[in-house]
Amino acid sequence: MSFFRVGVMVLILGLSRGFAQKPEEIEGDRPDYTESALTVPAGSLQMEGGYTCLHKEKDRERSLGELLLRFGIYRGWEMRLGLNSYVWQEEEGDRTSGKDDFSAGCKIQLFRASENASALKPDVALIGMLYVPSGSEGYQREASEGEVKLSLAWDLRSGLALGINLNYAYPREEGVRYHSRSASLVLTLDIIDTAALFAEYFGLYPENREGPSAHYSQGGMTVRILKNTQLDVRGGLRWKPGGDEYFGGAGFVARWDGFY
Repeated sequence: MSFFRVGVMVLILGLSRGFAQKPEEIEGDRPDYTESALTVPAGSLQMEGGYTCLHKEKDRERSLGELLLRFGIYRGWEMRLGLNSYVWQEEEGDRTSGKDDFSAGCKIQLFRASENASALKPDVALIGMLYVPSGSEGYQREASEGEVKLSLAWDLRSGLALGINLNYAYPREEGVRYHSRSASLVLTLDIIDTAALFAEYFGLYPENREGPSAHYSQGGMTVRILKNTQLDVRGGLRWKPGGDEYFGGAGFVARWDGFY
């Protein structure tokens, strides 16, 4: 699936209904790859984090932390800080570990569809992030890397919601910059007021500077245990004939209103 085709898909799915969120509900940017199209309320602090385990043929990688701090600085505006996670790797019997890179950025709400809005109108947000080489040796980027994400979301019907991300980055690999595009599509179904299931596709076009595109699918569940606290579990795999690559994890989202 090319990046252009994903763009065409967005236009077609724009004919779907709007993705609405009740003001009192918590909305996280995890556990799926797709970022939400909503910002946190002004004056609130939202913390998101978790654990992931990746198996790739005979190799294994684990990541603990994945911390994202989201500060609602104004209605429709938030600041974002991605704190270093700690990573353990086992490749061909060799074991290494270290922390990955720090990131900072913001999310801007471009359009907020009301519950009575036209079915053609989605929630729309723009996310900008800067990743700074700050991790351990072997776990950091060669240079600072910027990324921009366009997030769109619709509320379909009977608790079913659709989210789409279109992303662009310009990383450096082996001293050479290249254009990196990615996209994702997620369907979420509320099974009860406090729990939801999701199924998602996401792809990287290309995966690296010289590599082919990579396609993934995953599914999972979120459960709200308190008004502003949510837990999640997920699992997925890469579409790779003859390969063996899959992953799973768990995490949380917690929000403090009136934090500052």
